[in-house]
Amino acid sequence: MKLYVCIPTFNEADNIEAITGIVDSGLQKVVEKYSDISPVIFNMDSASSDGTPFLFKNTQTVFQKRSEVLSEKGKGRNLLEFIKYAKTDDVDYCITIDADISSATPDWIEEMLEPLVSGSAQFVTPIYERSRFEGSTTNHFAFPTVFAFSGLSVRQPIGGDFAFSKDFISKVCKFKVSEGTFFYGIDIFLTLIALSQNLKIKQVLLGKKIHSPSFRNLEFMFPQIAESAVNVLRQVNSLPNYAEVKDIKSNIIESNVFKHKDEAYSMLTRAYSNIIKMNRSDLEWLPDSAQSMVRDIKNSKEGITISSRIWVDILSSWYTNLLTDKSVDLKLMARSLLPFFVLRSVGFWFASENMLLSDVENEINNQAHNFSSQGVFKYIGK
Repeated sequence: MKLYVCIPTFNEADNIEAITGIVDSGLQKVVEKYSDISPVIFNMDSASSDGTPFLFKNTQTVFQKRSEVLSEKGKGRNLLEFIKYAKTDDVDYCITIDADISSATPDWIEEMLEPLVSGSAQFVTPIYERSRFEGSTTNHFAFPTVFAFSGLSVRQPIGGDFAFSKDFISKVCKFKVSEGTFFYGIDIFLTLIALSQNLKIKQVLLGKKIHSPSFRNLEFMFPQIAESAVNVLRQVNSLPNYAEVKDIKSNIIESNVFKHKDEAYSMLTRAYSNIIKMNRSDLEWLPDSAQSMVRDIKNSKEGITISSRIWVDILSSWYTNLLTDKSVDLKLMARSLLPFFVLRSVGFWFASENMLLSDVENEINNQAHNFSSQGVFKYIGK
């Protein structure tokens, strides 16, 4: 059976040798356990200028390596091209590992592969230990979206490290791709496709994920993820029919270290500025519960953030607008949602700083359940 492990890269010279070695060590354990597995370590690179492909090809490994270089950038572009190669080569199983991870261990490979080989899953998602100040796009957008869509508590649907079978590969190639999917929207794209096709999903605990800080990219990443999610949902004809499952055990670890507080205030200022610049027509989709807040911001009132209740209203209204009228500009609406997402994220960071760990997790789970109760995705396929 063929197994490809993809490491998508762009200028990852600092870590490519280390992560390649970790993957190779993990594959040695896999082959000891599954003697019929034939692995290839696959580097799909976005025309790095720092010699990443060269370093990958010259890293000593037990298993075969393959390097492909694209002329255009984007993690999503890398993975979509990789999936095409896997389809052409009739690969049985695939694993993707982010290139910048410094906390990965060889055990990750076996943990992610086992559900595929055993037949208990066709798509595997990670669960990482995270602090209350991490994973904002997951907590306030991706997790509520996936939960409301499928009824499953896929706690980290944009975790970045996935495993999937041949069944999944054939499904992905049938979906149209939006611009955001070529970049950071790829993870939600893959997860929603797996769910929409009623594939068997398994979550595996991988411990902490330590990698290059993504906080500074949050405002750049979020519109791509939001756009990519709606792009998939607009192509789905019906809701998946999973049986409801219980919420998973909390993956949030005890940590009150709010390292990026100063940057959070800067994000808040930019969000206010963006809302002030919006015309009335740009805000027509907002629910009544958010309109008075917008007026306060336009009147230069400070210290405004968004509660869980108002965020659920905003997210519900946003999705309803996009799913009931497919002529609405998806990219424009994704950018329109961004400042409100920032207000919600920053407000959550400030509020959670002094909350009990259990209350933090309850807030995240309750928000997802409340969003699900809005029934927004009843418009899918209409």
